[in-house]
Amino acid sequence: MLARDLVGFADEIPDALYRDRVLAQGRELRLELPCNFEFEECEQILNDFANLIAPEVG
Repeated sequence: MLARDLVGFADEIPDALYRDRVLAQGRELRLELPCNFEFEECEQILNDFANLIAPEVG
């Protein structure tokens, strides 16, 4: 299954995930990082996902 890209602040992402019908049918979530981002930007995305988003949707 493929869902649309989700872009937003860490506190907005869990609500968007819960509202998405495609994601509601899945058991896994794949996080992809933009290839043109700097290391620090990717690091922030990973940290935000691990610490702020995953606990809300896990």
